Parts: sequence; C-alpha cells; structure tokens
Amino acid sequence: MKTRTFLLFALSALGMLSAQDFPYQTLTFEQASAGRHTMDEKGSLLHMVTALNFELDSLLCLESPQQILCPQTKKGRKHTAALYRWDVPTDRWLKTSGNLKPKVLGSHAYFVFYVQCRGLYALMKETEVKGETLLDLPRGFKAENLIWWQDNLQMAARILPDSKTGKLRIPCGSVSALARIEGTLIDARGQRYALQATAGEMRRNAFLPFLPEPKALKASADMLKPVSNQPKDLITLK
Repeated sequence: MKTRTFLLFALSALGMLSAQDFPYQTLTFEQASAGRHTMDEKGSLLHMVTALNFELDSLLCLESPQQILCPQTKKGRKHTAALYRWDVPTDRWLKTSGNLKPKVLGSHAYFVFYVQCRGLYALMKETEVKGETLLDLPRGFKAENLIWWQDNLQMAARILPDSKTGKLRIPCGSVSALARIEGTLIDARGQRYALQATAGEMRRNAFLPFLPEPKALKASADMLKPVSNQPKDLITLK
C-alpha cells in the first residue's frame, strides 16, 4: 500500500495522473508469483524487480498507451530491467520491451514504461544463477506440478525433471532454507496430494557443522495432504 501511495503521489505531482484515473495496483513478489514463476518463453530464470496489475473496466485495450513511473529500488544508474507481461496460454512471461534505463526526475530515479492492455506486468532482470538443487520425492510418487519460490532472490521456477537422469531439478544451487516448494504429487493409483514445505524442512537429516549443507532436498510422505480429484478442487498453478 505504501508503494502504491508513493506512486500515486509521484504521478500526481508530475501532473500525469489523477486519483480517479489510477488504473493499476502494485504487487509484492509473493502476490505476483502466487501460482506462477519468473521464467521467460525460453525457460530462462528472471529476477522480479517489481510487478503491477493493470486493471481496466473493459476487455478492450486503451486507445493510447498509459505511462507508468516505477521508482528504482536499487542504487546505481547502471541497473536496468525489461518489461514483461504474463501470458496465460504459454504459462510464461513474455518480454514487451527492451531494457529500460532509469530516468532521473528531481532527486529520484524511475523506470518509465507504457502499457495499453489489461494484464499482469513485471519489470524483470536477466540474471545468472549458478548450480542446481535436486529434489527427491517419496517412493511411489511423481510430480504433477511443482514450483520453487525464493523471496530473497525474488525468483520462482518450475521444478522440472532432468532430461538425462529424470531427477527433479531446481535451477539454483543456493536454495535458502526459507525457500518454498509447493504443488501437487500423484501416486500410482492416481490420487493427488498437496505438497507445501520449506527447503529447510526438507533438510531435516542431521549433518556435521563443518560439512557443506546437502544440495539435495527430500520430501517425506508426512508432508503430503490428499486432495480431491474433482477438477474444482484440484490445486492448479495459474
């Protein structure tokens, strides 16, 4: 709410937008990534800088693009980001503009971009994440859909099987103990189970302090809760 108020104040002060014309809502990483990930159409992992939900009363796009000013959250004029839009059919973030450089207005720096159609938008930054973490499931279960979220990195990714080994792979070698693993598993009988746990809970085996923390995570059967197989009750990832 503070971010939204600050944006409204900035826009109003610049004479660009009135309160009744305020058509979008800024979102936290948790809100924007709920049921989603931060991957582009190539499957590359992106860092989410900020996100907004552009709301219109009509399904039609505006006749002319709406200018949006988003405060730069990181110091340094070299920081850049690109604008992406969540595409439901492909279940990916699609880039809608090239890299945006901050524009200085007074004593503040803003990313300035334009949106014309309703939807979920995010400023994303391409970043290199090193390593990977494997996820082991209880015997007799397979993943139906799983997502890894990590708030401190503001990244989220589908947990996909490795093409050679078939093991489930999280595309990050430094998974935080507070990172979340959520989604659905299915057993041999077709019964679905919800999995919601942190990486720390999946590293419950004791290890010596002077040894590196285990890179593999293991989900146990006691973490699973059965869910109805009726479509209306399925846990889906939008």
